Amino acid sequence: MKVRSTELEPPLDLRMLRRTGVAFALLFALCATAFGCGGSGDLPLDEVDPNAAPANPTYEQIFAILHNNCTSCHTGGGDDGGDDDGGGYAVSPRRATTGEASPNLGDCFDIVAFSGDILEQVESDQMPPGAMPRLTSAEKLTISRWVLNGTPAPCN
Repeated sequence: MKVRSTELEPPLDLRMLRRTGVAFALLFALCATAFGCGGSGDLPLDEVDPNAAPANPTYEQIFAILHNNCTSCHTGGGDDGGDDDGGGYAVSPRRATTGEASPNLGDCFDIVAFSGDILEQVESDQMPPGAMPRLTSAEKLTISRWVLNGTPAPCN
């Protein structure tokens, strides 16, 4: 008696499950490789494509970067720089040790006043802290150029 080849193959559902499992394993390996290769993968500012950021950034561009990356912790004033629940972070080690307030990055005056500290913290990847996503090279370059251009802002 001759056995048909279809009788020896696994059922269609089992074959699909194996293919799906392989696809998920490959996707997981790709993601793990992308995230495990040294943080954000961004370049130092002196190696970034000069066209990656505007030559003369506006305050609105800076505010958008800070709003999207910083104001979840740095709003509301107070000594910790965060909301009233104490969840903020000091912008500079000097301010943390002297007890000076960190900036409210939702406020134009504080953004301009603390622009040097903001630039220092984002260039050194100290902010945003922990596992929060780092700013891209283009965002860092935008902030750097804005500071070098004298921090033009509507509150100046």
